[in-house]
Order: sequence, then C-alpha cells, then structure tokens
Amino acid sequence: MSESGEQTAMLPTSVTRRWPRFVFMATIFLSGAIVGGVWGRFVAREEMLSMLRHPEQVPDRILPQIRSSLSLDEDQARQVETIVRRRHAAMEVVRSICYPELLEQFQAMRTDIADVLAPEQRIRWKKLSDTVEQRYLPAPPATSPQEGK
Repeated sequence: MSESGEQTAMLPTSVTRRWPRFVFMATIFLSGAIVGGVWGRFVAREEMLSMLRHPEQVPDRILPQIRSSLSLDEDQARQVETIVRRRHAAMEVVRSICYPELLEQFQAMRTDIADVLAPEQRIRWKKLSDTVEQRYLPAPPATSPQEGK
C-alpha cells in the first residue's frame, strides 16, 4: 500500500510541474511576437513618412532593395538605376504640377472645418492641422512646374 501511495503522490506532482513551464514559454513567445509586430509596424510607418517628407531620397532608398530582391548583375543594376532616376525625376515634375492643388484643397478643408468649430476648438484644430500638414502631407516639390518642363 505504501508503494502505490508513493506512486500516486508523485504522478500529479510531475504533471503539474510541466504546464507552468509551457505557459511561461508560450507567454514569452507571444509577448515577443506582439512587441515585434508593433515595432515592425512603427518602423514601416516611419519609413513611409520619411519618404513622403524627403522624396529626393527615394531612388537611393529603393535601388538597393530592388537590386537585392531581383539579384541584379552589375549591368542590370546600372540600367535599372538609370530608369529609376529618370522616372523619379518625371514623377517629381508631375508632383510639382499637382502639389499646389493638393495644398489648396488641404487649406480649404482646414478653413471649412475651422468655420464649424467654437473658438477654443479652432485653437486645437490649428495645432492638429499644422501637425498633419507637417507630418503627413508630402514635402513641397524641389522644382516648380516651369523648371521641370
């Protein structure tokens, strides 16, 4: 009777010791996945915002990615770089033409919303819209439409 009593007492103890380790490891793994996902999203967002604010850096930022993703040889890399820089310059000309209209529409929205607000709300709206303009609107083009033509 004493042998079977000892075996019964040992079995639940060994089983109960395993699940806390599993839960602990699973918690650490899930925490790492959550932190990594949030951090990755933050970094990707900041990269996109940086390219909006510094469009002149776009070719230099995307060319290494294109080269490594496509495993380009030297000749292909030179040709792709020429194409990217030429097309990027053309896109900048288009942006210089469209930017004034974009800014005009943003200013009109800013004014229309301010007209609906109470005076204390207008102060907060101005700060908010200034932040949106500085952080999320593309930077003004380096060239005017006349210079790009």
